[in-house]
Amino acid sequence: MLIARLRHLLEIESLRREQDQLLNFIVHDMKQPVTTIAINSQWVSEQKGLPEEMRGAVGDVINAVQRLKRFGRRSTGMICYLPTS
Repeated sequence: MLIARLRHLLEIESLRREQDQLLNFIVHDMKQPVTTIAINSQWVSEQKGLPEEMRGAVGDVINAVQRLKRFGRRSTGMICYLPTS
C-alpha cells in the first residue's frame, strides 16, 4: 500500500515537471512573435494621418499584445497544484 502511494506521488511530481516544461516552452516560443507584433503595432499607431478606424484597430492589437505578455509572465510564475489523492 505504501509503495503504491509512493509511486503515485512520484508520478504526480513527474507530471507537474512535464506540465511546467511544456508551459515554459509555449511561453518562450510566443515571445518573439508577440514582441514583433508589439513593435510594429506601436510603430503603426504613431503614424500621422492614420484614419481613426485604423487607429482603433491598432489600439486593439496593442491591448491584445499587452494581455498576451501578462499571460506569459503569470504563466511562467504560476504553480499548478494537482490533487495528491
